[in-house]
Order: sequence, then structure tokens, then C-alpha cells
Amino acid sequence: RSDSAYFVEPWRGELIGFVELGIEFTDIANRVSELAGMDLIVSVDKQYLDETRWEKRNQRIGKQSDWNEFPDTVVMDKTMETIPAPVAEAIANSSQSVDETMTYEQDGKTYQVVFSPLADMNGRVVGNVVALNDITQLLAVSNQSMKTTLAICLAVAAALVLFFYVLLGRIEKSLNSRTSMLLNTYNQLHETNASLRESEQRERQKAAQLEQSLQKLQEQRLQLHGAA
Repeated sequence: RSDSAYFVEPWRGELIGFVELGIEFTDIANRVSELAGMDLIVSVDKQYLDETRWEKRNQRIGKQSDWNEFPDTVVMDKTMETIPAPVAEAIANSSQSVDETMTYEQDGKTYQVVFSPLADMNGRVVGNVVALNDITQLLAVSNQSMKTTLAICLAVAAALVLFFYVLLGRIEKSLNSRTSMLLNTYNQLHETNASLRESEQRERQKAAQLEQSLQKLQEQRLQLHGAA
């Protein structure tokens, strides 16, 4: 009876005895499973159970659970016919004092499994409540959101690449144009300087010729003056 919930209340304010009302945890688990849309498994440590009473309990509620299915724990109730192999392995190895979470895939679906400690009325941890939730649709939505986000990021990145490509192209054209202008200016200055040097050389030659002519005239003048 350890998997039933019991409530004790005085009768009409006087304690004349006890009326004990209990509800099987199976009913609670089935109701929670229907409301939450997930499967539940309740496992209890064997040290808190008596195997003989356990077998009688199974006969009473018409269930057949294998006492030796797990080494240290036994499944009290479950809302599924067969426990999936990954979950069974986790139940066999799980700790009763720590919340645990795992995921597994089966028949093209992804399931999330959450292990929560099960405590009795005194707060003593006696087992685990295992919740199995089909998160295939949730993952599909999440993956679609990720794909959409990735597509947006790629589009933005492509736009930025195109923007900078165009911008750098314009800058390159501007630099090429300015470089060409500077080169033309340099060539013009070079030609001008060469022309000035040639003009200067011609002027010097003219000045030298003029000086020679003046010297000859001076010499002729002196000769004429001496003859006179």
C-alpha cells in the first residue's frame, strides 16, 4: 500500500476511530499523464518494500511487475506498456537524490526524460518519479527558428559583403583615378622641367656666344686704336 495516498481526519470533531481513504498512485499518474501529455514512471528503492506484500499488491490491482527487473529499484506504476531501453538503463543507474535529465530518440521521435526524487511524508527520498515527454515538435520548431535565424544572418552577411564590395570598388576606382591624375601631373612637371633645362642651356649658349662676340669686338677695337 506504499504507493497509495492516505488522509486521516477526526469524525465530527471527536476521535472515535479512523476512516481510511486511499487512492492508487496509478490513478494520479494516469490523470497527470492525460493533463500534461507525458508518460510517468514511479520507481521505489527495494529496501523500503516487502516482496511478499508487493506480489499481493500486484494481484490485488491486477498488475504484473517484475521484482527482479532492476537490481535495486522496482517500478511501482507506469503509464506506458513497455519502458524504453535507454530509460530502463537510466533507472537502473540513476541516483535517487539528484535531479537528472536525458534525451533519447526512438521511432523517429525525440524524448526528454526527467528524473525527480520521490519523497515520503517524512521527507525521506524513497525513489524516483520519471517523466517522459515527446519534444519532437518542440525541437522541430526550435530547429526551424534556428534555420530562420541562420538564413537572416546569412542574408545580412551577404548584404554587408556586397555593400563593402561595392564600397571598396568605388574607393579603388577613386584611388586609381587620383593615381592616374598624379602620374599625369608628374609627367607634365617632368616634361616642363626638361623643357626649362633645355631653354636654360640654350640661353647659356647664347650668352657664351654673345660674350665671345663682345670679346672679339673689343680685340678689334684695341687693334684699330693701336694702328691709329
